[in-house]
Formats: sequence, structure tokens, C-alpha cells
Amino acid sequence: MNTRLILAIALLSGLVGGLASHYAFPVTAFAQPPAPAPPEVRAQNFVLVDGQNRVVGTITSSDFASIPQPNQRRQEPTIVILDRRGNEVWRATGASIRQLTDH
Repeated sequence: MNTRLILAIALLSGLVGGLASHYAFPVTAFAQPPAPAPPEVRAQNFVLVDGQNRVVGTITSSDFASIPQPNQRRQEPTIVILDRRGNEVWRATGASIRQLTDH
């Protein structure tokens, strides 16, 4: 057979097969609805990183902070912010932190 005829038959059969599969068996695609936002986020630590994934700081509780504080009772909730080296930058403790159930 002539190579031009073989090439024309191959192109025509590919075109006919593609059109037949497109119109004979149409596949419907539906976009998924966006996932709802979670009602709360729970974590023992929040590690803040920059664009290069380097640690910038950490928000944690006193139970996980590596800096012990003298004269601090263990029952009091404490929030600690640490810099990238683990040094304490800010601490909130005592009556300034209340549970949501306290009014």
C-alpha cells in the first residue's frame, strides 16, 4: 500500500475513534464543594516558619516550654512565645488567662 494512504487511514481512524468515544460515552465531571472550615484547631505547639521553612518562633504552653519559671504554680495556665533559638520572648500567666467557661 501507499504510505500516504496508510497515514490517511491512521489519522482518520484516530479522529473517528476520538469523536466516537467523546460523544458515545461522555464523562461528566463535577467540581467538589470546598471543604468546610474546622470548628477548632488543637495543638500543643504552633511553630511559625518563614518562606524557606526555617523556624521563626514557637507559641506553646508552659508544660512544653523549655524555660522553667521559679515561683510558678503548675495549675496556672501559661502561654509562652519563644524565638527561633528557644529563648522566651513573652509569657502570659495567671488570672489574665481564663477558660472560656469562666464568665
